[in-house]
Amino acid sequence: MVYRKPTIDDSRGVAEPKGPMRDSLAARALPIAILSALVVAFLGAKALPLGGRFIAGADVLDYHLWNLFFFRDQVFSGSFPLWNPHVYCGQPFLANPANFVLYPPILLYLVLPLPWAFNLDLVLHLVLAATGTFYLTRAVTGSGSPALLAAVAFALGSNMVDRVAAGHLVLVHAAAWLPWILCFIERAFAADRMRNLVLAGLFFGFQLLSGYAQGNLYTGCFAGLYFVVRCLGQPGGLDLA
Repeated sequence: MVYRKPTIDDSRGVAEPKGPMRDSLAARALPIAILSALVVAFLGAKALPLGGRFIAGADVLDYHLWNLFFFRDQVFSGSFPLWNPHVYCGQPFLANPANFVLYPPILLYLVLPLPWAFNLDLVLHLVLAATGTFYLTRAVTGSGSPALLAAVAFALGSNMVDRVAAGHLVLVHAAAWLPWILCFIERAFAADRMRNLVLAGLFFGFQLLSGYAQGNLYTGCFAGLYFVVRCLGQPGGLDLA
């Protein structure tokens, strides 16, 4: 197959991909679109927090909701929440990882009404979990069908749904990054070794900020073990050059 250079559309002044480039973009977008649709379909009408009702288990209603009210109030009043004086005799707020203050998606809770922010946070992380599992499984098996099945089983299986129902928001955050970390470790043994390992470390950094300290420990131990085992099984080890 011959690659054709992108052609310039003079009316818009931008390059329009042709041939294999466009096909590649469509092929990459298709599993993400399918899995996003499956997540939204699984949640059904509850995906839209109409009337102020949103997906919230006990931990969200008893803990995260009030902490995020406090976080919004502090930020909108022009201060940064280092300390929460409203719990017992006061306790650290920024230093408590369960508040995920430095986790980038917390911006959702500043720009959206809280019901919409909670639902969008959940949908985004379920899609993230599903797509990460898809690409991890495809990297291991080389096939799309088992990858799609694994993605649905992980993101919409009983364990994840149970966590959603219980309101274990930070656990869902951390779980969503796990397959991406393992995916890029696995890809490092195929090509672009240093780049893929840097990406695995970057996604582990996101998980560290996501609020589930125990999950960070489990991920670090398992990802490190997975890397060592793959190195031992790789002829000549892993060349980072």
